[in-house]
Amino acid sequence: MSLIVVGNLNKRYSLFIDKLYNKGIHNSTIICTGSLGIRTEDDFKNLTDLNRYLHSVNCHLYVIRGCFDNYEYFNGTYILENIKLCADFSNVTIDTEQPNKKALLIGGGIPLDRSLPNRLYVPQPKITALNLSEFNYLKGTVDYIVLHQPPDLFHVENTHLKFWTKLDKTLFDDYSWFTKQLTYIVQLVEAKTVFFSGLNNTGFSNKNLALVQVKPLSIYDCTTRRYF
Repeated sequence: MSLIVVGNLNKRYSLFIDKLYNKGIHNSTIICTGSLGIRTEDDFKNLTDLNRYLHSVNCHLYVIRGCFDNYEYFNGTYILENIKLCADFSNVTIDTEQPNKKALLIGGGIPLDRSLPNRLYVPQPKITALNLSEFNYLKGTVDYIVLHQPPDLFHVENTHLKFWTKLDKTLFDDYSWFTKQLTYIVQLVEAKTVFFSGLNNTGFSNKNLALVQVKPLSIYDCTTRRYF
């Protein structure tokens, strides 16, 4: 099986199915970098058609939580036959051409527009400090890391952050603190390839680490190392 990474879908399941069909993608493990669009029970039920198509082409989809997803559905118990909504820190074994490949899936992030009143319809978990020592056992054992929000290690140019910090006085501190924790994990684990979602550019380079930014609805094939 191949490993495919897809960017944020935001409920555009029909377009995603069309892309998979047109590119002839089958017999693959697919990881989505978040913002699938799961906010309510009806949203979860609406995954039925996508699940049916994935089953027909023997593809399995792992989804991490994005800033626009309801965290209550990302605890590892919401599973369809070919789709799993993963808990924020999930260590999974991927079925690829090379056996026993490991991926650390890190969902979640700090929504920049969290101060808006209508932001409340997407519940967010309480921001808590991670017990970073719990990740020590993963050092040298993980092949891929998939993130929703990039760590500060990658020097991502977030052009919107300055605007939103004028409206949300604690946003910058929370955002910086969260991304620093992600940086610690990425450096500790020493995975060879790190994927993250987003539209902004990054100034990061490291000869020992392949950094892959997957934009919304983009599809990246880890075997050929190219975008569809």
